[in-house]
Amino acid sequence: MIFTTASGKPVPVRRARDLASAPQAGGRSFSWSVHSLSGRLCELATEPGSPWLTLLCRLILNAESAGEPTAWVTASRDTFYPPDFQANGVDLNSLPVVFAPDARRASRATEHLLRSGAFSLVILQIDGQRLSNAILGRLSSLADQYNAGLLIVTSASVRRLRAPAAYDTLGSLISLRMKCRVRQESAHQPYPNNELVYDACNGTFVRPPQGTFLCELTVTKDKRNGPGRVYREMCNGIAGMC
Repeated sequence: MIFTTASGKPVPVRRARDLASAPQAGGRSFSWSVHSLSGRLCELATEPGSPWLTLLCRLILNAESAGEPTAWVTASRDTFYPPDFQANGVDLNSLPVVFAPDARRASRATEHLLRSGAFSLVILQIDGQRLSNAILGRLSSLADQYNAGLLIVTSASVRRLRAPAAYDTLGSLISLRMKCRVRQESAHQPYPNNELVYDACNGTFVRPPQGTFLCELTVTKDKRNGPGRVYREMCNGIAGMC
């Protein structure tokens, strides 16, 4: 489709669905880092048994190694266990945590953190609670203004109990939405195409051996690059699971 401007210059126009399905320059892999979230309002939808804490631990480690300050705001009792994060290398002294009684007050705390300009990444955990479009609009503007990544962690299973399936996301203001799952590598379900996967223990890319677990993060919505990109990380389960 081609439009012509007032000066007579032809301008090609592509539909959004065509852009979403077009191959990206960076391939279909997703960079799970603070820089991929910078300036954006992001959502991580979690399910029971999904490896969201493992992936968030990796994200915080990447941010700390790059010298990017991170803060965690939660309105949920079900949050991370500090000794586990510390055992995996997270510097808890550099990770301020704010506990709020509900999502509305948690969002106000998040606004203060973003306005300070001191944090490159703010994680807001609200589980199945809702945020109004007015609140989401302010948070999105602040993330863009201060070039900070704002990642809202929600629980899809709780949302379905409280709202219709149409409200299975925070809404159209979300710039980047992701979901995660875990699968075990086995001889009966070999990893597709023998692709290399990031080994969190050694910091290298390897072919996942049988018995290991793959944490997969899939982009379901991306206003910049389109959906479909995937980040995969290889992890070892606790004793007795492999």
